[in-house]
Amino acid sequence: MKRALAFVWWLAVSQAAQERATVFQSGPFEVYSVSSDRTAREVLNKLEQFRHAFGTLLGKPDAQSIWPIRIRVVRPARSLPASPELVFERDHWESTVSSAGSMSGPFLYQLGAIFLEATAGPMPEWVDRGLLALFSTLEVDGTRIILGAPPAEAQRDRDWARMHMLAVHPDYSGKLRVLLANLQRGADPEPSFWNAFEKSRSEMERQVDAYLAAGKFETVLVSGKPINPERDFQGKPAPLAKSEGKSAVDLLEAGDLAAAAKANPRWAEPVFRAALKETTIDKRLAGIRKAVALEPRNPRYREALAKAIEENKLAMEEQKRQRQLEAQRELDRLKDEALRRIRNAELRANEGKPRVDESKVVPWWDGPQPSARVEGVLQRVDCMSGMARLMLSVPGGKPISLLVRSPADVVIQGGGVASLSCGVQKPPRRVAIHYFPKPDARMGTAGEAAVIEFK
Repeated sequence: MKRALAFVWWLAVSQAAQERATVFQSGPFEVYSVSSDRTAREVLNKLEQFRHAFGTLLGKPDAQSIWPIRIRVVRPARSLPASPELVFERDHWESTVSSAGSMSGPFLYQLGAIFLEATAGPMPEWVDRGLLALFSTLEVDGTRIILGAPPAEAQRDRDWARMHMLAVHPDYSGKLRVLLANLQRGADPEPSFWNAFEKSRSEMERQVDAYLAAGKFETVLVSGKPINPERDFQGKPAPLAKSEGKSAVDLLEAGDLAAAAKANPRWAEPVFRAALKETTIDKRLAGIRKAVALEPRNPRYREALAKAIEENKLAMEEQKRQRQLEAQRELDRLKDEALRRIRNAELRANEGKPRVDESKVVPWWDGPQPSARVEGVLQRVDCMSGMARLMLSVPGGKPISLLVRSPADVVIQGGGVASLSCGVQKPPRRVAIHYFPKPDARMGTAGEAAVIEFK
């Protein structure tokens, strides 16, 4: 509560200050002023030009912050630090500055880190450090942005020099975005350097050594955002206190995740916590993906996403296995049904017939007699919609397939109906089959069985 009151204390020092308090807003920035509106507009212009230049290099010109960034603009005073810093106060970032020029060094370094956290995909730490150091000396004059002013000599390390060379040197400056885009997509540095500069990383590192040793660091003009501060930044009276109710942090702490997510749609934590409460893996995975999209650099979210993806993969594999089992059960049911029909047809065909001598074939009808006979081992019976295909291996000859087109018309001798079952025969049985030579190319059979004699 004390921190919240601290922000409005400077507005409530006197009645005159309250009457003059003005707020200028653009993007994630809220700039408050009780002194000079012109200074406040200059401050907001520098903030927006920084956001535009930094975001453009990352491929995201409209770079965002998870939390509002509130800047107090006051008259120069001895109590103010020479280089202000941004401080996180529960549900917003805040700082106090006296002019646009006072926002440099640590302030701009922190500002870049805020945009990295909310906008950029994960990149190697040496890239982050180099970018933030490079932009910490950014200079803005209206819509003119000057990039590359060197920091103090003690701060000119390899990470800064590497990024300075890639951003300022004419051979590389137009290609730096390609490198950063590849790295944000998760590509390894080696192919990323080659794709951007057609040089290996080791070759580029040798050039960085020479560049840093030479000590000649130029600056470059960067395209600014077409802003007219007087026209585009319209101030309005600043409230002495926030009156819109509970903040997103308050709502999260109270357990109202939906309201917290609505209060700050850019904050991933309520979305992430809600995702973990989902009972189905697909909904949990969707929620975690949304959280990662909001805060792509949060390692806790990324770790949870990898775990959820693995769980989803296992769940899909289990679903596939269950579908296969169900399909096999259905196939077995169809085979059993076909076999049942064949057996019923055999029983009906043999019903009332006198017992015959199994040593010879007895003609079973008055029509044409089967003219072909084969002896072999019955290996497999394929049951197919009321028909069956018999697969025989013949000693000293080629295997032969015979069709049972109508089970009711086939006589089975010697083995009983139980000896004829769908699928691979266990064990295979020796048989003699009398058949009509009627080749069927579609079925792959040499004829139609009339009498099956088990040996």
